[in-house]
Amino acid sequence: MSWLVQLFYSKKQHLLVRFAILLCLITFTQFAKAQTAFDALRYSTFDVTATARNMGVGSSISGVGADFSTLSTNPAGLGSFRFSEILISPAYNFAGAKAILENGESNAIKETGNQFLFSAVGAIFVGNPMRSNWSNFNFAIGLNQTANFNQEFDFSGRSIGSITDRFLEQANAGQFFDFESDIAAQADAIFDLDNSGIWTSDFEFFPNVLVPKKQSVTRRGSVQELLISIGGNFKERFLIGASVGLPFLNYSETKIYEESDPNGEIDIFENLTFRENLTTTGVGINAKLGLIIFLTNKIRVGAAVHTPTGLDLEDTFTTDIDYVFNDPVNGVIAGRGVSPDGQFSYRLNTPWRFIGGAGFIIGQSGFISTELEWVNFGKANFNLTANSTNPDDATFETELNTQITNRFNSGINWRVGGEIAADPFRLRAGIGVGFQPEVGKSGINQFYSTGVGYRKGRFFADVAYRLSFIKENYIPYLTSIAQQQNITVDYTDQRLLTTIGFKF
Repeated sequence: MSWLVQLFYSKKQHLLVRFAILLCLITFTQFAKAQTAFDALRYSTFDVTATARNMGVGSSISGVGADFSTLSTNPAGLGSFRFSEILISPAYNFAGAKAILENGESNAIKETGNQFLFSAVGAIFVGNPMRSNWSNFNFAIGLNQTANFNQEFDFSGRSIGSITDRFLEQANAGQFFDFESDIAAQADAIFDLDNSGIWTSDFEFFPNVLVPKKQSVTRRGSVQELLISIGGNFKERFLIGASVGLPFLNYSETKIYEESDPNGEIDIFENLTFRENLTTTGVGINAKLGLIIFLTNKIRVGAAVHTPTGLDLEDTFTTDIDYVFNDPVNGVIAGRGVSPDGQFSYRLNTPWRFIGGAGFIIGQSGFISTELEWVNFGKANFNLTANSTNPDDATFETELNTQITNRFNSGINWRVGGEIAADPFRLRAGIGVGFQPEVGKSGINQFYSTGVGYRKGRFFADVAYRLSFIKENYIPYLTSIAQQQNITVDYTDQRLLTTIGFKF
């Protein structure tokens, strides 16, 4: 054992230094809740494709109308329908991801995965009022997928710092949490050798060692929104519509984080594995109001407003840790800590959304459409005290909502596309760009789409393909006493979507 490790175990020699650290940590406490600012961003980000026709024109069809997807974007489009119809839209997703540890030596790791899903299913019923200024007044009901959470990525590299820094920060601030610092102490990943109340770890006297670390993250789930909508055509001049949405959210996440010391640079320590399992389920409600104005027979402009979605959510979660170390007296020891089953109910309000669109009809041969969406993700907010009287929950709620406000921007997503008709076929293409919502982060999200359609009598079928590029900033653990780890994840998402329907 080196002299440094011997000094490490003589903790009384460093009591004053450690006591000073403890005083600093008292001002910074992290509560062991599953909610994070990035959860608010995830559950507030919508991606409405719904039909292959809409996806083929870059998800920009709301300014034109007459597509089932408009129930989730601008429900005034429902007033454009002249015939009742039923439809179904199955989809196939193929996704890839590349993750890089930014503040160390990193190996770029690529992951791929695929999934079959339903993008939309529903029915539209057209009504023709007699002796009225309304050309038609329509009703629709159906299900649109508004978010797809399926992602997988791994990162691997070496950097200064350890996840035990987070556990120490909690323990030395007197905060022992069942899901983090408590199980770390059970596994001897952190320890108080002389019962002085000062906790330490095997990493403390090796502050400049580049620690090998890696993590695999697997996410699953979606938001399926049940929609009930009405829309009408007033004198062939205005389309007006409204939707009530009931989103059903299902999300699961499994994370396996590992650190090791293959070159023996950190005395005593061998390896650790920290596992986190989270499942979130819930239901919410929102409303959408829309208007489309016919400026001329060939030009339409539209606007829609979406109220915040109020989500009632429930988390169930567990964690466990395995910690292996080489004790000078007893040899190799494998410690283990296992959390209880956690459960927590809370609420989340997503931000308001505003959508503007325009459509330009090109004779009998097609159209060009465009759409602008404005949203301020910094306005999302959690309510952790809806079902709790714990003052710690109220404190954490304030801290968490402050993080959301400070971390996320407002901005505009822009989409544009078009369709060319050559009966009975349709050719489509579109593009979209989206802003990076995190403050201080550059880059944009973008996608490209194309598609074909077939219309014959009362039958229609469409196929579309979309290629998306999305950036995410990921933090494997939070700490204020050591270097913060930061991961950049570049996603490539490919979606193949088919819509089949009948008019009646």
